[in-house]
Amino acid sequence: MKTCERCHKSFSCGAGSTGSPCWCTELPAVSVPKNFKDCLCPDCLKLFVKPESEDFYLDENGNTVFTEAYHKKRGYCCNSNCRHCPY
Repeated sequence: MKTCERCHKSFSCGAGSTGSPCWCTELPAVSVPKNFKDCLCPDCLKLFVKPESEDFYLDENGNTVFTEAYHKKRGYCCNSNCRHCPY
């Protein structure tokens, strides 16, 4: 059993104990903030699943980053020094 670093609930981790990969390898890409150094439970890890979108993604710190496609749809620069601003 492991203890979730975020919520402190106990949960089962399959890595190494059964010879098969852990349940977390079945999740889509995740972006867990760097302050977490150990495993998270299923409920907490699902909070960091990267959404599939052409408009934004979550960076390695969990921040929403708008894509160039989003900025082009919006049609103008907001002067916020956005990472992918084409204007």
